[in-house]
Amino acid sequence: PLWHPDVGILLFLDIADGDIHAYTPSTREHRIFSQGPVTGGMTLQEDGNVLLFQDGRISILRLDGTQHEVGTGYCRGKERFNDVTADPEGRVFAGTTGGGYGRLLRFERDGSVTQLLEGVGCPNGMGFTQDNKGMYFTDSVQRQIYLFDYDRKTGALTHRRTFADIPKEIGAPDGMTVDA
Repeated sequence: PLWHPDVGILLFLDIADGDIHAYTPSTREHRIFSQGPVTGGMTLQEDGNVLLFQDGRISILRLDGTQHEVGTGYCRGKERFNDVTADPEGRVFAGTTGGGYGRLLRFERDGSVTQLLEGVGCPNGMGFTQDNKGMYFTDSVQRQIYLFDYDRKTGALTHRRTFADIPKEIGAPDGMTVDA
């Protein structure tokens, strides 16, 4: 889910169908905002548009519902994007899954891409600590939530450690929200 404060709507995904839903709390209206390919995550841009991480491509979704591709070729083989988060500096951390392996990529504002992790089961829930000195990262297959030291100036992640190990009988961790 992604709250869009400019227009007062909550956007959320049906990943497999590529549907982006919009819910307006003030009117209780729900609608399909956009339909497209498999979409693993989205972030809000400074201009109010939404950046979509789809089947190996990245697209911009405008508030009028139109969408256009801005990049492609980021996923290998049967990989697809699965969960993304934007840091306070506007970088996007994007997980990929499928084909027996997963990765964590960092997209810089200048368009460059850095691979941060490889061999991840299924990258999921990501979020930053309140002091912006750490980043949580979930691997649903391993049933673990990791905590990295995060350098806000460079976007570097270091010192990975297990924050939570989820027992099999409880289930697999997935999305994440960081709150007080």
